[in-house]
Amino acid sequence: MTEPKRRYQREGTGLSFERVAFFTDAVFAIALTLIVVGIGIPAIADRESGKALFDALVDQRAELISFFVGVAVIGFYWTSHHWSFDDLEAVDTGYVWWTVVYLAFVAFLPFPIRVVGTYDDNPVAWCFLALNLAFVSGMETLLLAHSQQADLRAMATFAAGIGFLHLSGPQPSTRAAAQRERFLDIMLTP
Repeated sequence: MTEPKRRYQREGTGLSFERVAFFTDAVFAIALTLIVVGIGIPAIADRESGKALFDALVDQRAELISFFVGVAVIGFYWTSHHWSFDDLEAVDTGYVWWTVVYLAFVAFLPFPIRVVGTYDDNPVAWCFLALNLAFVSGMETLLLAHSQQADLRAMATFAAGIGFLHLSGPQPSTRAAAQRERFLDIMLTP
């Protein structure tokens, strides 16, 4: 006889569901912080020269641009995960472990972002970043598929900005029905 999978409901006396959300938010916050930590303060000979400081900052423009691009990318993934997680009614141990793998790729994002900031004209740097982004996106897809298969979410879900619609099965919750209506309105309105 196999032991039943643990399932942590959104409501209840335990914090297991919320702990997954809090842990995810913490990893995203740390990833954002690590991007800015990698930007060095420019060294200039004349500390009072505005032109020297301006020129040094211009020389760092690739690093500065990569920071803001990194914030946008990580912010997009956090928002996507937040929306997807908001639709969950529960998490199981499988979802928790897939989340840990997902977060490993999220936590790694600052490194390829900094590589691009340093070697912005090198295509290998961009391929390295693209590969990491592909892993993060793939893990989001896997999390969505697992949550659907394990019946952890409401019927209508939105993940990574792409509507995922499930039309068969039991009657959806009021919130899920409203999401489905909103999705259909968006998709069918010319």
